[in-house]
Amino acid sequence: MNKIDSTIAFAWVAYLGVIVYLTGEIGAVVIPLAAIMMVPLIVLMSTLSKRDKKESLANMMTSSDETEKRKRKRIDAMIRDMSDDELYELRQRLQDGSFDDEVFYDQVVGDDGEFVRRQ
Repeated sequence: MNKIDSTIAFAWVAYLGVIVYLTGEIGAVVIPLAAIMMVPLIVLMSTLSKRDKKESLANMMTSSDETEKRKRKRIDAMIRDMSDDELYELRQRLQDGSFDDEVFYDQVVGDDGEFVRRQ
């Protein structure tokens, strides 16, 4: 349970505790009082939920950006490590547009999806 969920749970338990206590003290008058007290609790719950969703969306965007940066760095490193002949061959394949996925996966991509060099 994250911090927001525990705050909401605590607020509802406190609300119910106050209602139960007041029922013993003031009787049936507690019913309209309970309805009035519920409004700020629902507003609090809505506000916290929206904030939590915004934070999780921001975290997902940051994570996605970091993944893209890692991919770019790996591709840059792979291209830097290529010989002139390999770069020329890559350039020719990209210009021709005749790119065979089977050859690519057999020669460049390992079983775990990582780039490898097979001769």
